[in-house]
Amino acid sequence: MDVQLRPDMNVKSLNKIKILSKFKNVLFSFILLISIIFWWLVSWPINMSPDSLNIWQQVLSGNYFKSHPVSYSLFIKIISINGNYLFIVSFIQLVLFTSAIYFVSYSLSKSHNFSKFISALVIFFPTGGSFATTLWKDVPFTALILIGFVFLKKDWRLSNVAFGIIFLSLGASFRHNGWILIIFCALDRKSTRLNSSHTDI
Repeated sequence: MDVQLRPDMNVKSLNKIKILSKFKNVLFSFILLISIIFWWLVSWPINMSPDSLNIWQQVLSGNYFKSHPVSYSLFIKIISINGNYLFIVSFIQLVLFTSAIYFVSYSLSKSHNFSKFISALVIFFPTGGSFATTLWKDVPFTALILIGFVFLKKDWRLSNVAFGIIFLSLGASFRHNGWILIIFCALDRKSTRLNSSHTDI
């Protein structure tokens, strides 16, 4: 969906293409923004489940139980200002999850507009929007893990590896079995690559 410029184009054609490109950028950004705002308002202040109520109670009381990682309860406590403004958590989780979908899509397509469209589509449907606006530890866990894997997928430059490890570590902290799931995903990915290479041979 991104516009490709060619050397043989004249100035008039280039100007038209630049205007069209800017229009597409604004359009897809607007669509993505509408999807985020829609679910933020529909879920106001935030979606809840029995687990969510348990976490919220921990935040309000200050008594933390091992049933949920303390890291997520503290995250909610800080972001919502002692559990009083849960709509802030809803918005931040929406933006974080949307960013993760965008990064994954862009790492595969290399198209900003296409990635915005895919992110908007994922967020607009209940499976994405409702999930992202629920007080669940799985939301930041999933988002941060996806972003971490995107950094590690790029190349093995020190900065990418460092950011990848940071995001994976932050994500893993939101679940008791976080690192186990990450290692399992990494091993499964490696196994898939090996099987693919054998098939090519």
